[in-house]
Amino acid sequence: MSPGGTAGDRIFLHGLTVECVIGFIDWERRVKQTVVLDIELPVDCRRASLTDEVADTLDYKKVAKRVQAFVAASEFKLVETLAHRVALLIAARVPTGGG
Repeated sequence: MSPGGTAGDRIFLHGLTVECVIGFIDWERRVKQTVVLDIELPVDCRRASLTDEVADTLDYKKVAKRVQAFVAASEFKLVETLAHRVALLIAARVPTGGG
């Protein structure tokens, strides 16, 4: 267990694929390109492991759909900006404490 009290659990979303406008060159901004995201979410799974209830864990399908919708609607020039904004979106909406 980490000093912060969480068990250090992680949920991974690998290969989340989204079409979006990304890039700063003219041709890049005229066509949607495929972006593939790998996301690691810190989660405290203790309560869910004890109760075996879906309500006590992270709804990672909801997180994936929220991220996909955000990225699909975005038009960033830099991948770095896209990654940062996705991280901020997740941090603002995903609880990392107990369920």
